[in-house]
Amino acid sequence: MRQTRYAAELLRAHGFDRTALHCNEWLPGAWHEATGTAAQAAWIAAEMVGFQHAPCDLACLYDARCGVGAYSPLFNPMTCKPHRAYHALAAFAELRTLGTAVRTVGSADERDGDGLWVLAARGADGRRAALVVNPTTRARPLPDLFGGARVRVRAIDAAHAFDELPAAPAAVGKETVLLLQDGRAAAPVV
Repeated sequence: MRQTRYAAELLRAHGFDRTALHCNEWLPGAWHEATGTAAQAAWIAAEMVGFQHAPCDLACLYDARCGVGAYSPLFNPMTCKPHRAYHALAAFAELRTLGTAVRTVGSADERDGDGLWVLAARGADGRRAALVVNPTTRARPLPDLFGGARVRVRAIDAAHAFDELPAAPAAVGKETVLLLQDGRAAAPVV
C-alpha cells in the first residue's frame, strides 16, 4: 500500500488534503493460470486488507464480469459459479456489515510480524469477526484474536471454497483466507 500512501502524501504536499483516493482496476495474479486459485483469492484478500489500512477511499477490482480471460477472477465462465476470489470478497463483506473496524495487535500497518494480513470488526450488537489472510506459500500460526473464545471459522484455500471448518486450525495454511466469527450470532453463508 506504499503507492496509496505516496499518492496521498503527494496530493497533500500540493494542497489537496481532502481529495478522495481511488484505486481502480487492480488485480493481483492477473494471469490465466492463477485465475480461480486459492492463491489468487489470498492475494486479493491481502490487497483488500492493505487498502483498508491505507488512505484509500475506494478500491475497484478488475473485473467482475463472468468472462473468459485472466481479468475475470470472480466467476468461472463455463459454469457461472463463483471462483475462490469471489468468496474472499464475501468474507470481507461480512466484516463491513458489522460496521466498526477494530485494531488488531500487530497489524497497525498491513501485516503482522509473521506475514499474516489481519482485519477485524465489531457490530453494534457485540458480534465480532476477523479476516486472517496468508498469501505466502508456507503455513503460519493462527493468532488467538478472540481470547480463547470458540469461533466459527470458514476457509478459502485449495480444499475449501468458504466452507465452515469443524474447529479453528492451529495454523493458517499457505495461500489461505480465514473468516473467524465469535459465534454470538451466526452470519448467513454466502
